[in-house]
Amino acid sequence: MGPRSWLSAPLAIPAALSALLLGAIALDLSPLLRGPAPYPPEWRWGFRSEPMGPLSGLALMAGAALVALLAGVSTRALSRTRALGALAVATLLGWLYQLGLVQMADAASLPVSLAVRTTSPWYTGYFGVAASGLAADPLVFLRQHAEILPTLVGHMEHVPTHPPGAVLFFRAVLGFCQAFPGVAEALVALYGEGRNAIPPALLREGAAIPAAALLAPGLLALVAAATAFPVALLARQLGADRGVAVAIGVLWTLLPAPSLFVPQLDQLVTASCAVAVAGFLTAARCDLAAKRFGVAGFAGLAAGAAIFLSYGSAIYIALGGLWAAAVACDEKSALPRVAGAIAASVVAALLFQSVPVSLGHDPVASFEASMATHFGVYTSKRSYPLWTVFNLWDLSVFLTVPVVWAWGQRLRASAAQLRSQGVWGADARGARSACAALGLLLLLDVSGLVRGEIGRSWMPMMPMLLAAALAGPAAWDTARGLRLSAGHAAGLGALLVTTGFVLRISWSL
Repeated sequence: MGPRSWLSAPLAIPAALSALLLGAIALDLSPLLRGPAPYPPEWRWGFRSEPMGPLSGLALMAGAALVALLAGVSTRALSRTRALGALAVATLLGWLYQLGLVQMADAASLPVSLAVRTTSPWYTGYFGVAASGLAADPLVFLRQHAEILPTLVGHMEHVPTHPPGAVLFFRAVLGFCQAFPGVAEALVALYGEGRNAIPPALLREGAAIPAAALLAPGLLALVAAATAFPVALLARQLGADRGVAVAIGVLWTLLPAPSLFVPQLDQLVTASCAVAVAGFLTAARCDLAAKRFGVAGFAGLAAGAAIFLSYGSAIYIALGGLWAAAVACDEKSALPRVAGAIAASVVAALLFQSVPVSLGHDPVASFEASMATHFGVYTSKRSYPLWTVFNLWDLSVFLTVPVVWAWGQRLRASAAQLRSQGVWGADARGARSACAALGLLLLLDVSGLVRGEIGRSWMPMMPMLLAAALAGPAAWDTARGLRLSAGHAAGLGALLVTTGFVLRISWSL
């Protein structure tokens, strides 16, 4: 593979494959593109039948600006300050890009669309519980969480299978709006004439509930875009130079999964998992003991927060931790350093989890109640062989063809390097990353723990997968033609934008 290979056939091939796939999706050539069978009990994304809003100028402008940013940063020797500035700009543009895509979701105004999604019992359900009497007293909700969950089955989507942190996030946003009525009134003013479309039940307590229904999705979208920072850190720890690492962070803001599923708690869970894995990888590669344990402790706190939001985070963080350990083990002598980072992270995660326990929460009882619903109502009723195939298909659609193609190219080069040079050494970091990510992803797939909605459910895995597909030691990538050039980065960005628009227009997400 020559040094210009990314600029020639491998960029043309995924573009052509993307065009074929997106054309098939837009025409709905087969319902199997959307999943194996309708829900219940299986899963299939709905083909859009409801009216949608006009093509969003906000999404187009933000997407174009992100593509231009990609071309500008990928080949530059950026200082730390400029790299952070570029990621901050990408976060703002990514946030606007998400809002623009929501603007296209239906014929309502953007504020109303956000509020309707947030308050819908079937899109997430968390807000409805947070605004009800069940969570009026957060401490009582914590203590009674295990008893409350079974009563919500069939009434509130997702809530019966999640820990209390999911509802408490929305309860905290609602409490903020109640504590600052001036801010709440300013937020409600954003509805404009669209306030007439707000369900009357949301207005029963003045401005607080409709304000929170607007503030919460805005925060989730912002957090999803800001995940560009830990994604860039992951790429940097894999050996990419600063410009390439920033470009990979910018590409994150254009991925369909974090861009289209607004507002979903998975965006916050993904950010927490990304911080945890990036922090752990940084700690595991750090030679200074004090810094290593400090960073590992911070990563553990992020992991604890993620698990308090979603039980599935424990699986994603464990897999991400194994991947980071494989990357960090440049030599056998690194094993004690990696083990120390693991221990510090686990202790910090347990300390975080001890806080709700000290307030009366019973995590074991809540976990058992949640898993009884997760497996009894959803997972066990879906075909295991069917979903081992369709999980990977759905992931490929939302990770996008160009990223999957890039990962395949990297795997081919990585396998050749590992055969010829072995698994140890800093030069093999990118090779270990790509291969370990594939192995762990297949392990997750064959476990059968998740069956369906993979574009949303496996979002916490995507920061690791994106970094593994595109980042490696700079010299090694350059020699093998795997380095992100300005043209390749911008081309990837344009393909991701195109995929996002086609999915928004074609599927009900």
